[in-house]
Amino acid sequence: MKYRHKATGEVVDVEIDYSVREVVVAHRDGYHEVLPDDALGREYEPIIGEPTRHDGLDVGVSGTVRHYLEHQFPDAAPGFIDLSIEEMNLHNRKNHDYAHGGDPLGNFNRVAAIFAMYPGLDLAKPEVVCLVYAMKQVDAILWQESQGHEAKAEGWRGRAQDVGNYIGKLFVLLKGK
Repeated sequence: MKYRHKATGEVVDVEIDYSVREVVVAHRDGYHEVLPDDALGREYEPIIGEPTRHDGLDVGVSGTVRHYLEHQFPDAAPGFIDLSIEEMNLHNRKNHDYAHGGDPLGNFNRVAAIFAMYPGLDLAKPEVVCLVYAMKQVDAILWQESQGHEAKAEGWRGRAQDVGNYIGKLFVLLKGK
């Protein structure tokens, strides 16, 4: 992403590394400067309208993504940008767990393929919906295992507990049938 130095007007390329909360500023003369991420907003301002990509968003990052969004959306309601960053962060972690190493929407496609084998299934029945929710968790467990990656949002134990909770709810829904 391109930024402009507030004092000198110099345009620089900036790479943000959220894992270490640092930014690398590439000056036109080839000099590379490493700054803490919170220094970026004090010394530089983003050039609005440049295409940007922010991978690995972290809500705790002070000023970098938030600064860009505040300039891009100056009329946003108070707290809305922080909420949006939190939602992007949650989406990123969850999507890592559900789809890392494959199709970003793979969890929906895999579960849909399973349920397509049951053309007469009535999705209006609460007990069927309960099983759909449980299957979502089973799919996440199987995907993590098949891809050999660590979960960022919720691992095996939490997902297995969710499956157990859904099965318990299924018994409640089925009680009396």
